[in-house]
Amino acid sequence: MENAFAVMAILASVFWSTAVSKFYIESCSGEDKCKSLLGYRIVADTRISNVVAMFGVTTDEILGSNNYEVAIPEPDDVIIQAQELLRIPVSCACSNGIRRTDSIVYSVRQEGETLFSISNEVFGGMVTPLQIFQANSNDPAGDLSERGLNSSTEVAIGKRLMIPFPCACNAGNFKGIPAMFVSYMVQRGESTFEIASLFDSSVSSVVELNGMQKGSSLAAGDVLEVPIPACESSFDSRAVDYGLMVPNGTYTITADRCVQCSCNYPRLDCTPAPSSSGCPCPAPRCAGSNLKIGEFTTKASLQGCQVTSCSYNGFHDSVIFVGLESTNQSTCPVSSPPPTYRQYMPALTPDSSPIIEPQNIISNQVTPINAGTAQQSSSSFSSFHHIEKLLLVLTSLTLLLL
Repeated sequence: MENAFAVMAILASVFWSTAVSKFYIESCSGEDKCKSLLGYRIVADTRISNVVAMFGVTTDEILGSNNYEVAIPEPDDVIIQAQELLRIPVSCACSNGIRRTDSIVYSVRQEGETLFSISNEVFGGMVTPLQIFQANSNDPAGDLSERGLNSSTEVAIGKRLMIPFPCACNAGNFKGIPAMFVSYMVQRGESTFEIASLFDSSVSSVVELNGMQKGSSLAAGDVLEVPIPACESSFDSRAVDYGLMVPNGTYTITADRCVQCSCNYPRLDCTPAPSSSGCPCPAPRCAGSNLKIGEFTTKASLQGCQVTSCSYNGFHDSVIFVGLESTNQSTCPVSSPPPTYRQYMPALTPDSSPIIEPQNIISNQVTPINAGTAQQSSSSFSSFHHIEKLLLVLTSLTLLLL
């Protein structure tokens, strides 16, 4: 009996030290949205097409956000290895006073799926069972137990659930620098330096943005926001891609898949998209010159160098806006080197090993789980609890020793 209570005391200590995870939360008001990113680690080897289906994004968005070469053959069948870190572009909205994604909907396809399994086995724990429940009820601060539910309650097949990942907009700016923000869940043993390095950010930026105190430690399961410098555009205000921002070290395919805009901060380079990307249009050229988008000529001048360039200015109603610009610079620029892309695995073959197949479909229709009203916290760090599973383990071990 004494041994049983000793085990209970030890496990309770571990429980209380690990049950609380830190989440960055950005408070908000109104109905404004922004483009944000999720740092998602692949659970098991899977095709890009499965990631596309899971998060409701396009193949081009996955390739560009992760700097995979857009011209690769059959990109949907490219394998992403287990534990590979992907940046997933998402829509970040304001919901009940805090920032949450509003573009990811999961549909239950198998018997035995629970809020806990969806949270942890599908989405890697970046969102809690309680958060999923609250996002799909009319009670944004409701409690599972009050509805006779828990995280192990089976969810009916066909149920569509909104998945409310934490995200951030911060007005597209961090300390006066254009930026986009990626939500990332800390892995066991990771340091702030390692996390900042994953996204070419800085330790001081991560610490400041997340309101961390000097000497504070990180724990597996903490969800942080990491600022990434981004290239701003100055497109025609009529353009559908007006206001485009591209995170450093990535690219975006735009203009009906005819233009690729790459960010080498702070420089945004827009050039014709590779022909193998399925671009149906000829290479756009600036009137009055033979220059294509992204090309320039140089000529010595009294100021140093006269540069004439053909710039991309946006896309609207099947029309690509371009502009011929002439500027004087102190020195003549050099052409940008060919882009360096992230490596990927070969396309699948019929004899490939089994991989994860999508177990969800994307739908815009979500039915509520329950009803009610309340509010959530908007502090820099907020605590959420994975209690039920740990209590179950604690109770089981104690009973074995009694």
